[in-house]
Amino acid sequence: MANAAASVKGIDRFIISALCNAKEKSNGKYTWVYHFDSKAKIVEYIQRQHPNLAEKMSVVQVASHMANWKNNLRIVKVDEYLSSIPAWMTLK
Repeated sequence: MANAAASVKGIDRFIISALCNAKEKSNGKYTWVYHFDSKAKIVEYIQRQHPNLAEKMSVVQVASHMANWKNNLRIVKVDEYLSSIPAWMTLK
């Protein structure tokens, strides 16, 4: 999809859903979170192979399935940002 989008003229914004690289962010502790790592590698690929497209790219990172939002997540304000956390969790 990224290769095709990179060849299209006139794209103003390229939006992709991705996740962080769990292996990298955990300093190698978590090496089996393939659904996170593979999505992060796609973003890295776009940045490396298609820098013009990457300049127009917005990355949305929603780690929980949308169906989980209703019962398991709540929205909290952290400084000036809104974030979602598990319903059982509290922030100090």
